Amino acid sequence: MMLTPVELETVIFRRGMRGYKVREVQSFMSQISTDYEFLYRENNELKAKLDEVQTKLEQYVQKEETLRNALVLAQETAEEQIGSAKLKADIIVKEAQFQAEQMKGRVKDDIQLEIQKLTWLKSQVDLFKCQFKSFLNTLLTTAEQELDLNIVWEHLQRNPYQKSGVEPAVKEAAATAEEAPETGVPQSSNQS
Repeated sequence: MMLTPVELETVIFRRGMRGYKVREVQSFMSQISTDYEFLYRENNELKAKLDEVQTKLEQYVQKEETLRNALVLAQETAEEQIGSAKLKADIIVKEAQFQAEQMKGRVKDDIQLEIQKLTWLKSQVDLFKCQFKSFLNTLLTTAEQELDLNIVWEHLQRNPYQKSGVEPAVKEAAATAEEAPETGVPQSSNQS
């Protein structure tokens, strides 16, 4: 146990036969008491500061432990979220691939349908062309057999001032065509 400065000041020495000089002892004791008082106060202040620092250290240790636990929890949560996000991403990718395959199938079916429609339309166009060619050939054959324009031209040259000169010429050409044998070759009286 440590003596207090007050206890040091109140110490009384007994005198012996050959004692010390009282004044020197008292002066020395006074100086020791002053130094000891300074050291005692400093020691008490340091103890108080040490207690304060230890309290803060304990608080920091608790905070560190709390932070460490929070960090571990945050890491676990982050890992869980990463795992969950990867799982969700995989599901989204698989759904997108499935939808893409479905869409691809629908587009393929639509293309096949359009190809079928185009094939049908092409066949209709080819049929129309054949029918139209046949119709035009029939018209041409009929026109060549029934009307020879050279006859109409000759009639118009003979009667240039006739009011309706075309009608009699057409009638004359038609009559001539009826008299001519039907060979499919155009009849003309004048070949230019």
